[in-house]
Amino acid sequence: MINQGPMMTDSRRIFGAKQTRRYLSWLLLAAFLVYANTLINGFVSDDLQQIEGNPYAHSFRYVGKIFTTTVWSFQGSEGLTNYYRPLMMFDYLLCNKAFQGYPFGFHLINLFLNCLVVWLVFLLCRKLFSDDRAAFVAAVLFAFHPVHAEAVAWVAAVTELQLAVFYLLTFLFFLRLSESTAKPWTQVLMCMSFLLALLSKEQAVTLAVLATIYEHFYRDDRSQTTWAKKFSRYAGLWLLTGAYLVFRVVVLHGFAPVAQRPDLTVFQLALSGLSLIGQYAGKLFWPHPLIAFYLFEKSTSFSDPRVLLGAIVFAIVLVLFVALWKRARPYSLWLLWMAVTLAPVLNVRWMAASAFAERYLYLPSVGFCLLIAGAALWLWDRGSQPRPWSRRRG
Repeated sequence: MINQGPMMTDSRRIFGAKQTRRYLSWLLLAAFLVYANTLINGFVSDDLQQIEGNPYAHSFRYVGKIFTTTVWSFQGSEGLTNYYRPLMMFDYLLCNKAFQGYPFGFHLINLFLNCLVVWLVFLLCRKLFSDDRAAFVAAVLFAFHPVHAEAVAWVAAVTELQLAVFYLLTFLFFLRLSESTAKPWTQVLMCMSFLLALLSKEQAVTLAVLATIYEHFYRDDRSQTTWAKKFSRYAGLWLLTGAYLVFRVVVLHGFAPVAQRPDLTVFQLALSGLSLIGQYAGKLFWPHPLIAFYLFEKSTSFSDPRVLLGAIVFAIVLVLFVALWKRARPYSLWLLWMAVTLAPVLNVRWMAASAFAERYLYLPSVGFCLLIAGAALWLWDRGSQPRPWSRRRG
């Protein structure tokens, strides 16, 4: 967290409590309306099988199956997959019961979850930077970034929304652990939220890594707390991560039992990962065109333009991280956020046919929006400072 001091903190809280709530309410309404046209959409692609043709999504008698099998297990031996998404299936079951299978209800849930994520982005940024302006800018950027269209508009992408909700909520609880007013049950709520994140999507395992890094290198009281105290704050996350991995190996027969592209060599896997880094960076800065399905082409040579672009992006990020670490360490956290949360989808061996997808940027883009918001406010503050020559003239 950036320690701005009480005077700076007060000056940066430019809105009163009522004004902040009003502006945030307008933002959440706008975030809802920008995707409101999706409410008239139907089911497409995987929705047709996973919702309409899935007995698990229609009866509570299959709840046990939902939580102990993979997402396509209802298809029998043909449904072998690496994806374990019980919260998505349970959401489908509840939506079917509540909305009688009408697509409207499923899309409505997606819209509400997206608005909840926008609100959590605001809370996270304000918590870390004590700056209402940066928090509002970050929330606006996140709410209107076009690359989120797939995650919000497609019913089956509800996993991205669920993951983001519980990932951000867990991290917020984790941040509160160092506060003097933190209650004993804060850690319990953190672990409960993290469990729901794990049940949303495999990507949640990265949170234990981020929490550990934050505790040792970013938290304000890191020099005053013992190693035992630090460990106690994130130990629950690692215990749940370990239990989750054991469960997948024992019950689901492996974390990723299906090798989607077993013919790829380690070298080709690394090159393909670099290629994906370039693609994802491009979509963050220029999300056009938006495409529902991208064909994967393996990379076999470092001279491949996609690989070169990825290598350049990687080098730029590395240099920027070092610069921020030296000059503005709190901002470097968001580069790590993007890298750590995106890392799991760079391994094309366990990804499905479309190894690249815009929806995979939903959670990593939180770091992108906070970093851009922080940079914009920093530039604004520097531009607002009087120049030496202007003071002399005055």
